[in-house]
Amino acid sequence: MKNIIMTAAVVAALGASAITENEIEKLIGGMTLDEKIGQMVQIGSAGKNTDGAESRDASAGQLPGDVVEAIRTGAVGSLISACGVEKFNAFQKIAMTEARVKIPLMVG
Repeated sequence: MKNIIMTAAVVAALGASAITENEIEKLIGGMTLDEKIGQMVQIGSAGKNTDGAESRDASAGQLPGDVVEAIRTGAVGSLISACGVEKFNAFQKIAMTEARVKIPLMVG
């Protein structure tokens, strides 16, 4: 069951024609347990921080440091709370360039 869920998440994120079943198995096999769990975690894009102390400057403005760190470490696979296209693109860039496993974020 867990392989079905992970395969569906990866295929949905990358597109069915962009990756083969063997590549999916290799990707999942190389992920830590925390990264696999992180793919099933959805957090709010506003973060926990309200005073801006942990915010990180990005082209889209300030990004909450706790959200950036969760994305970078693979602790989250999806964002919710309509952060706007510019901020979501900034978060997506972090997921695709700074995270160890380069799986795109899903947004809700």
